[in-house]
Amino acid sequence: MTKLKYQPVTQEDLQLVSKIEEQSFNRDFDKVFSLEELKESYDELSKSKGEVKFIVLDKDIVGYYRWIESDNGSAEITDVAVIPKFQKMGIGSQILELLTRELARYDYLKIVVHPKNIYAIRLYLEYGFIPTEISKNYYDDGEGMLIMKRAKS
Repeated sequence: MTKLKYQPVTQEDLQLVSKIEEQSFNRDFDKVFSLEELKESYDELSKSKGEVKFIVLDKDIVGYYRWIESDNGSAEITDVAVIPKFQKMGIGSQILELLTRELARYDYLKIVVHPKNIYAIRLYLEYGFIPTEISKNYYDDGEGMLIMKRAKS
């Protein structure tokens, strides 16, 4: 298994986060956030508990993850993005392993995904996330987001 490192994302790094988003979420059904939306989200994160970190393999930044604490004793994993040329190497699994371990103190974890993103859904199911509901008209293709939750172990 590949040994990953993690480094904090700063406000100055958001341009790189935006590029990772464009590369990682380029399918028809993914929602890609603009640089302005990322800045707003980062500002919101700075007012609450959570983190955004780059995923580093050797010396290459290969993706990032972001999570935020919710008001009701839960945490939401808002992003797990891996650059396509580094996908299918077990990096997503390592990120979920890390996050489910580090966020185990919360009553439950939440993650959202496009209902057609079967690779992500399979991965989330492997880590104990259960589909709980589908919202309406979230993605550009008119589909709602599939909300998945994982109860405290």
